[in-house]
Amino acid sequence: MTAVSQRPSQPASQQPAQSASLARLLTPGNVVIVGAKDSSPSSYGVVEGLNRVGFTGRIFAVNRSATPAHGLAAVSRCTAIGEPVDAAVLLVPAAAVGDVLDDVAAAGITTAVVLSGGWAEVDAAGAARQAELARRARELGLTIVGPNCLGFMNFAARTGAWIASVPPGVRPGTVAIVSQSGGIGNALVDLAAEFDVGLSHAVTTGNEAMLTTTEVLEYLVQDERTSTIALFAETIAQPARFMAAAGRARELGKAIVILKAGSSAIAARNAISHTGSMVGDDRIVDAALRQHGAVRVRSLEELVITAGVIARAGPLRTPGIAVVSASGGSVDIVADEAERLGLELPPLDDPIADGIRAVLPAFSTIQNPLDMTGGALGDEFEKVIAIVSRQDTFGAVAVLGNVPGYESCKVATINGLLATIGRGLRSATLPGFLLSQSIAHLNETGRGAVRSAGIIGLPGLGLGIPALAHLARWSRWLNQRAAQSGPPPVPLSGHPPPGLRLPVHGGALSEWAARELLRAAGVPFVPATLASSPADAARQAARFGGPVAVKLSSPDVPHKSDVGAVRLGVDAAAAGRAFDEVVAAGRSAGAAVRIEGVQISPMRRGGVELLVGVTRDAGWGLALAVGMGGVLTEVLADVAVRLLPVTDEDIGQMLAELRGSAVLDGPRGEPAVDRAALVRAIGRIAEAASRIGDRLESLEVNPLRADQSGAEALDVLLQLREAGATVDGMEVPGR
Repeated sequence: MTAVSQRPSQPASQQPAQSASLARLLTPGNVVIVGAKDSSPSSYGVVEGLNRVGFTGRIFAVNRSATPAHGLAAVSRCTAIGEPVDAAVLLVPAAAVGDVLDDVAAAGITTAVVLSGGWAEVDAAGAARQAELARRARELGLTIVGPNCLGFMNFAARTGAWIASVPPGVRPGTVAIVSQSGGIGNALVDLAAEFDVGLSHAVTTGNEAMLTTTEVLEYLVQDERTSTIALFAETIAQPARFMAAAGRARELGKAIVILKAGSSAIAARNAISHTGSMVGDDRIVDAALRQHGAVRVRSLEELVITAGVIARAGPLRTPGIAVVSASGGSVDIVADEAERLGLELPPLDDPIADGIRAVLPAFSTIQNPLDMTGGALGDEFEKVIAIVSRQDTFGAVAVLGNVPGYESCKVATINGLLATIGRGLRSATLPGFLLSQSIAHLNETGRGAVRSAGIIGLPGLGLGIPALAHLARWSRWLNQRAAQSGPPPVPLSGHPPPGLRLPVHGGALSEWAARELLRAAGVPFVPATLASSPADAARQAARFGGPVAVKLSSPDVPHKSDVGAVRLGVDAAAAGRAFDEVVAAGRSAGAAVRIEGVQISPMRRGGVELLVGVTRDAGWGLALAVGMGGVLTEVLADVAVRLLPVTDEDIGQMLAELRGSAVLDGPRGEPAVDRAALVRAIGRIAEAASRIGDRLESLEVNPLRADQSGAEALDVLLQLREAGATVDGMEVPGR
């Protein structure tokens, strides 16, 4: 069943103690199985798994009748063992776990794995039982994994408590698997064995009554035997701690590769604006992972292979990849996939190209990816690999080669080709991989042949190329962060003026109040005045000298067009009548509607309209969304997202990510948008949101109009969470 976490965020003061107990838990020198019996596949799985990894400690058996199990003598209670035990594996039903915990604690055991189901994943009664389990464990000083999990294996230390089978092909390595789901964790271990990815740990956390995936992540980031963490998560319950762990991983040059399942709309939480429905929880998580260097993948196979590639290669000196192949068709596939995935395939430098020409036949096309033609079956691969590895723009080399997928393929020609590729890759100054043409070729036979040649094999173009793209992208991110010295960059261009205060009331602000707040924070707005009567509206419209927009200003009518409280393209002579119309429309929305006045502003034509919104996620905090705005907002849903705070560089990258980004460059002879001014305007909006901070529920400027002369906001929605003290000296008139 699906794991259900009820774990609250843990105070930072408890983290060192938690880390120490985790170290004891994940490295037990001896283990007791409570509920062991010969007829239990689970207890057999624990014993079989420990034997398979070469466990040398003692295994104790406990059951009510003290009946020997799996060749082990048994006692009826843990207190009868008579010697210290490091970890207990509880195979008893959920209803019996409470009594067993008392026995475990009385025996001096401080860590336990609760494998049974029947907890919060079932019903409300199960959730209550799970909460009591956690409370009682803390009272007894126990650290527990689970419930509703498969346990863990520490392959590096050759120990564990794992009820599923351990595949024969699994080997120790530096990739740690962490999974909330037991079934997924088991599948990932099987895939690691299938794809020859060495493991340091496999930990399943289940319902996370006490121990969360984030806490395991914190521990493994510090673990000397782990270089890469492959994480499957249905939820990330402690975002702040996750981001801190990701930051520590960056400092240590370690990678977090994550398959994050599930997404849901947050429109209900931010119903006042489009931004919440356009962004959604999953986009915010995606932005958080990207900003903190976590590599997000979309399948179990991609998770394991990517983690294995990164663990073997480490961060590349540069993200460019050289591709060498004996198949022209495969070269085309690689080129297409590289373009789709954003994998850099730098062109060959002239000296490198000349060196390759001296090796290959005259009819060869010298480019990257390089087709060496089917005639290159001698030592050409070794020579070409040595040549391309000298080019500074390459961080790794991938060779597309035939792999013998069955015994009859092991002819001298293929084995000789693998041998020369292996010599070339081993002697290269760059990390190197052999990429099989399909996943079927890198089966047990193929893996054996590749291993004999001393080569790291990637299973098929469809999985291997994405893994290389993830490796390159992560390396680029890590290298960029490493290049930054001193404190983080200043978050935006310039600083908005001080002297602003927030209103004392929560809820939505009128457009006029929101506009004045953001304008004082440096956000550029279209000129506007607030008219108090039809005659005043006519005078103000005349001053603008052209058609105007006439809009109701009320905190109770955030979506003015929905009730007909907007008139566009109004001449000065008609402004008085438009005033009366929008006021009447506002009053029709309800007797309690408060009307501050009517906003008059000049009409704007042309330019590009964008949406800039800030929405709040309960876990991750404030997120900035930038997308194509105006009438295209809901049609295209073309949005880039980042967590606040952001830099000018972040905003520039967000604009570049939009599918409609080319519109900013002036298509069909139109003048290009002033991107620098646009970035500054978005930055002002983001900084104002950051300064409002915890009091902000949502903020949306739609549209933000940009053209060759600059950028200005035409409309704004702003909603505060609740009343409270002023923040950072910001104030606008109260309502």
